[in-house]
Amino acid sequence: MHVSRKEDKGGNTIQLQFDGKGTNLHSLWDSKLIDHEGLSEAEIAKQYDWANETQIKKWQTDSPMEWLWESYQISSELYADIKPGQTLNDDYYKKYIQTIHLQIDQAGIRLAGELNKLYANEQVKITKVELLPPPPVTAQKIMLTEVKNMVGRNVSVSGKVYSVKDIGSMVLVNLGAAYPNQLLTIALKGDAKQLASQLDGKTVTVEGTVIDYKGKPEIVVTETNKLTIAK
Repeated sequence: MHVSRKEDKGGNTIQLQFDGKGTNLHSLWDSKLIDHEGLSEAEIAKQYDWANETQIKKWQTDSPMEWLWESYQISSELYADIKPGQTLNDDYYKKYIQTIHLQIDQAGIRLAGELNKLYANEQVKITKVELLPPPPVTAQKIMLTEVKNMVGRNVSVSGKVYSVKDIGSMVLVNLGAAYPNQLLTIALKGDAKQLASQLDGKTVTVEGTVIDYKGKPEIVVTETNKLTIAK
């Protein structure tokens, strides 16, 4: 469609219906027919790769002008086969899916041929790269009254526990005041839930990323080492 008609922007302004949704002729051939096939990327690579040595040699010796002429002939047929606003069904897909297979196979093989020409005399230098571990993320120490303004930030904050509630999937620990006036809620999940029985009335320090839950700041804790109890 990139070598079709300038006036309709390569089929982009020709509206159609396919698979129960609105689309256009260009998009239909860009992806919609391929999506309709329902194959994974691995399945596409396996199923589309069928060319023999004779075909590969011919396709890689064809000139780019021949590539364009092939596409122009196909696009001319596509224009003749549809009407703007038309609803296309599975018959259309069955008619043209093999054309798509051929075009994609040719495109990959021809691209490989061009790359082989470009890099035929290049010496490949192998460089050993040692990946360094990412630097540790340092939590910013803040006051409990500041936590509401730190959504999305990794912080370390201390406060007194006013209420603890086990709701099954997690334990909710409220700091600064009891629910619903808490300044921060700590949601204990996984291994961290075992700390719940030790927290009521204690002063704790929690480290983690602040999120917003229904207008209230919250930190989700799954590891026990992210919550410490003051002695």
